[in-house]
Amino acid sequence: MEAYPRFTKLGLAHKAVLDGFAARYGHYSDFNFTSLFSWDTDGSAAISLLDGNLVMRLPDYLTGEPCISLLGDTRVDEAVAALLDQTGTLKLVPEVVVANLAHPEAFVITEDADNHDYVYRIDDLVGLAGGKYKKIRNKMHRCTRDLEAQECVAVTVAPGIDAKRLPAYRGLLELWTEENGCTWDDSALEMAAITRLLEHSDALSLVIVEFTSGDRLVAFSISELLGNGWAICHFQKALRIHKYFSAFITVQEAEILQGLGCSWINWEQDLGICGLRTSKSVYAPAEMLRKYQVSSATGVA
Repeated sequence: MEAYPRFTKLGLAHKAVLDGFAARYGHYSDFNFTSLFSWDTDGSAAISLLDGNLVMRLPDYLTGEPCISLLGDTRVDEAVAALLDQTGTLKLVPEVVVANLAHPEAFVITEDADNHDYVYRIDDLVGLAGGKYKKIRNKMHRCTRDLEAQECVAVTVAPGIDAKRLPAYRGLLELWTEENGCTWDDSALEMAAITRLLEHSDALSLVIVEFTSGDRLVAFSISELLGNGWAICHFQKALRIHKYFSAFITVQEAEILQGLGCSWINWEQDLGICGLRTSKSVYAPAEMLRKYQVSSATGVA
C-alpha cells in the first residue's frame, strides 16, 4: 500500500487494513471495505496512507467525479492541508476527523447531512416498542396478518451465497425497476455491484435474507457482519406485494441479525433522496454517523 501522494487500487488484500480503521474509528459506510469493493465496478477506487491516516479516492455517489476523503486522528490539520493542496474540497469526512482538528478555524467545515449514516438498535427494530413506533408497528402487524392468511411469503437465510443466485436477483431488480418507473440504466450499476459482491462472497462475512412467494423471489437483502455486535446493510430490494411489505421485511431481518448476535445496524446514507430519507427516518435511528465537507479557509472573509 502506497504512501500519499501515491495511491493503490483497492483490492481484496486491503480488507484487513480497512477493517482495522473501522474498528478503531467507527463503521462509516464510506470506509467499509465491502461497500467500496462491491461498488468499485470500474476499478477507480484507491487508497493511500498519510501520517498513519487512511486516504480514500472514489467516485462521487451522484456525479461520478473523483473525490478524496480521510480517516484517522494523527496530525489531522497537516494531513487535511496536504490533501487540500491537491483538491479543492474533501468530501465524506467522518466526524472523528473534524473533532481532531487542532485549528478548525483554518478550514471551512460544512455538515453533509445527505451523507450521514443511519444507525439503529436491533432491539428497537425487533420490538417496535413505544409511541414512536406505533404507526410502523401497526403496519407490520397488518402485513404479517395478511401474508400469513395467504401463506404467500417464506423467509430464508440463504446458505452458500454465490453467483448462482444472480439470475433471480437480476429478475427481481428488473421488476423493481419497472414498478418504480425507472429504466434499466438506473439499475444496471447496482446490479453490477451486487454481482461483484456475490462473486467474491467467500471472502466476506455476508448474511443474505430471501423472501419468496411460492417459487418466486419477492425480496432480498444483503448485509454484512462487522463484529462486536455491528452489521451493515448493503443491498435491499422488494417488490410491492403488500402496501406495508417494507415494515415486514425490516422486522424479519432485524430478528435474524439479533439471532446472530448483532446489536447495531448501519443503514447507510440517504443521499438527499426524499423517499430514502423518509423511509430511513421513520424507524427512529439511535444515532447518525456524521460527515462533513472540508475546504481551505484561505481567502474567506
